[in-house]
Amino acid sequence: MLNPRVGMSRRGVVVAALATGALALSAPARAEAPAPHAVPGIHPRAAWRAAPALPGGRPHTAVRFGLHHTAGNLVGSAQAPSTLRGIQAFHQHGNGWIDLAYHVFVDADGAAWEGRDPALAGDTATTYDPAGYFLVCALGNFETTVPPAAQVEGIARVLAALSRARGLPLTTLAAHRDLAATLCPGAHLYALVEPIRARAIALAAATTP
Repeated sequence: MLNPRVGMSRRGVVVAALATGALALSAPARAEAPAPHAVPGIHPRAAWRAAPALPGGRPHTAVRFGLHHTAGNLVGSAQAPSTLRGIQAFHQHGNGWIDLAYHVFVDADGAAWEGRDPALAGDTATTYDPAGYFLVCALGNFETTVPPAAQVEGIARVLAALSRARGLPLTTLAAHRDLAATLCPGAHLYALVEPIRARAIALAAATTP
């Protein structure tokens, strides 16, 4: 269950961790062969036993990043597979979408998980058109909870990896609430968008030959 009493002062700890690079992207216990389009450091759909995507979807080319949250429970790597299966079932059978709405998810421990095929546009329950966006989604409700420092570092790391692998400019990162009338990705995560962008840019530059 989410803890609504987490203090705002934790945000300073998160920003400091980003600045120092003290945190690493954690990995789940088991790894499987990546999908052909997978990015190193992102655990494939097989790792969380995803159901097949439903037929359809809109082909698109991602040229920018969008940041979301699930507005659900804060979960770590041990719980992420079952959580993702639940989200997938809701998105497919509750919302009528072809698959999970987002392309990559990041859990509370900083591990990244493959979602929707990035060759297909995501979905949202708001008015903006997500075509052209590579959607990164943090597992948790960050309107009420400050994201753990490991999760914030994980978001920055996955953005850097995706930028290197797919050529997406990190300067394009926008939060859902920048694009539509919504609280997503929550006030606490939204306040960290600029430090996340800066950390991702630094990581991408440090690993570029």
